[in-house]
Amino acid sequence: MTDHTIEKHRLAAPALSGATKPQTVGPGTMLRVRDVVAKIGLSRSTIYNKLDPKSKAYDPLFPKPVKLSTRSVGWLQSEVDEWLARQANLRR
Repeated sequence: MTDHTIEKHRLAAPALSGATKPQTVGPGTMLRVRDVVAKIGLSRSTIYNKLDPKSKAYDPLFPKPVKLSTRSVGWLQSEVDEWLARQANLRR
Protein backbone atom coordinates (compact mmCIF):
# COMPACT_ATOMS: atom_id res chain seq x y z
CA MET A 1 0.00 0.00 0.00
CA THR A 2 1.21 3.45 -0.79
CA ASP A 3 1.13 6.29 1.73
CA HIS A 4 -1.76 7.82 -0.22
CA THR A 5 -3.82 4.60 0.00
CA ILE A 6 -3.14 4.23 3.72
CA GLU A 7 -4.21 7.84 4.33
CA LYS A 8 -7.38 7.28 2.28
CA HIS A 9 -8.32 4.19 4.34
CA ARG A 10 -7.54 5.91 7.64
CA LEU A 11 -9.81 8.84 6.76
CA ALA A 12 -12.62 6.52 5.68
CA ALA A 13 -12.51 4.39 8.85
CA PRO A 14 -15.36 4.98 11.34
CA ALA A 15 -14.61 6.46 14.74
CA LEU A 16 -14.16 3.83 17.43
CA SER A 17 -14.84 6.03 20.46
CA GLY A 18 -17.86 3.98 21.53
CA ALA A 19 -20.08 7.03 22.05
CA THR A 20 -23.04 7.43 19.78
CA LYS A 21 -24.29 10.60 18.17
CA PRO A 22 -27.01 12.09 20.41
CA GLN A 23 -30.46 11.97 18.80
CA THR A 24 -32.54 15.14 18.69
CA VAL A 25 -36.16 14.38 19.52
CA GLY A 26 -38.71 17.11 20.22
CA PRO A 27 -37.69 19.65 22.86
CA GLY A 28 -34.46 17.94 23.91
CA THR A 29 -31.58 15.77 22.89
CA MET A 30 -31.70 12.08 23.70
CA LEU A 31 -28.57 10.42 25.04
CA ARG A 32 -28.01 6.70 24.78
CA VAL A 33 -26.45 4.85 27.71
CA ARG A 34 -22.92 5.14 26.21
CA ASP A 35 -23.36 8.91 26.04
CA VAL A 36 -24.60 9.08 29.64
CA VAL A 37 -21.62 6.99 30.78
CA ALA A 38 -19.24 9.35 28.98
CA LYS A 39 -20.99 12.49 30.23
CA ILE A 40 -21.27 11.68 33.93
CA GLY A 41 -18.31 9.33 34.39
CA LEU A 42 -20.21 6.45 35.99
CA SER A 43 -20.32 2.89 34.68
CA ARG A 44 -23.34 1.43 32.95
CA SER A 45 -24.06 -0.84 35.91
CA THR A 46 -23.87 2.08 38.37
CA ILE A 47 -26.33 4.05 36.26
CA TYR A 48 -28.82 1.18 36.35
CA ASN A 49 -28.20 0.71 40.11
CA LYS A 50 -29.11 4.37 40.62
CA LEU A 51 -32.45 3.57 38.96
CA ASP A 52 -33.16 0.42 41.03
CA PRO A 53 -35.01 1.11 44.31
CA LYS A 54 -33.62 -2.15 45.74
CA SER A 55 -30.00 -1.04 45.23
CA LYS A 56 -27.87 0.70 47.86
CA ALA A 57 -26.86 3.12 45.09
CA TYR A 58 -30.50 4.09 44.36
CA ASP A 59 -30.95 7.79 43.70
CA PRO A 60 -34.61 8.85 43.38
CA LEU A 61 -33.48 12.08 41.71
CA PHE A 62 -31.46 10.33 38.99
CA PRO A 63 -33.02 10.92 35.55
CA LYS A 64 -35.35 8.16 34.39
CA PRO A 65 -34.78 6.67 30.93
CA VAL A 66 -37.30 7.15 28.15
CA LYS A 67 -38.31 4.04 26.22
CA LEU A 68 -37.44 4.58 22.54
CA SER A 69 -38.35 1.14 21.22
CA THR A 70 -38.84 -2.38 22.50
CA ARG A 71 -35.11 -2.77 23.12
CA SER A 72 -33.71 0.71 23.59
CA VAL A 73 -33.89 3.62 25.98
CA GLY A 74 -32.47 7.10 26.11
CA TRP A 75 -32.11 9.92 28.60
CA LEU A 76 -33.04 13.55 28.03
CA GLN A 77 -29.80 15.52 27.99
CA SER A 78 -31.46 18.37 29.89
CA GLU A 79 -32.38 16.02 32.77
CA VAL A 80 -28.86 14.56 32.88
CA ASP A 81 -27.42 18.09 32.91
CA GLU A 82 -29.78 19.10 35.76
CA TRP A 83 -28.74 16.05 37.79
CA LEU A 84 -25.06 16.86 37.26
CA ALA A 85 -25.63 20.49 38.33
CA ARG A 86 -27.50 19.29 41.44
CA GLN A 87 -24.59 16.96 42.30
CA ALA A 88 -22.11 19.82 41.87
CA ASN A 89 -24.22 22.02 44.17
CA LEU A 90 -24.16 19.34 46.89
CA ARG A 91 -20.41 19.75 47.33
CA ARG A 92 -20.72 23.44 48.24
